[in-house]
Amino acid sequence: MDKSMNYYFFYSIAKIKAKNNKKILFKSVLYSIIMTNNK
Repeated sequence: MDKSMNYYFFYSIAKIKAKNNKKILFKSVLYSIIMTNNK
């Protein structure tokens, strides 16, 4: 699976969960930044 696809996948889940909990959005954004830096 391509890293950009992986990033989009996690981002999509984050957006869905963010409706219930904004802390999840923050964590997933932080996680995606870490993933992007680990290319």
